[in-house]
Amino acid sequence: MFKEILNNIRKHANADIVDIDLDYSRGHLLFKITDNGVGFDASKVSPKRNGLLNLKSRAEKWKGSFEIKSLTVGGTQVLLTIPYDRISLRVLINRLKHKRRLLQRLNFYGRTHTS
Repeated sequence: MFKEILNNIRKHANADIVDIDLDYSRGHLLFKITDNGVGFDASKVSPKRNGLLNLKSRAEKWKGSFEIKSLTVGGTQVLLTIPYDRISLRVLINRLKHKRRLLQRLNFYGRTHTS
């Protein structure tokens, strides 16, 4: 899911900054991915384009939630919450270790910022 979200930013957002935050509390992992791109109106996405619905469905399958917000100053914020006990933290940590390499592979160069 994480890779798909970043790929969507690369393809659609025209962003030059992507901020990725990972937090955990009260038994949940929270991914917050924010870009400074053009933003979009999620209610106007064609029903034939079901990528966002698939992301939401996959989050719910993990007993989590998926929310996407268009920011007032431009850009988009994705919030993905997943309960701890539904995923392997070891797998997650290994995937996050490769975050910078993934961003490079997706052509986020220049002012790309990761936290």
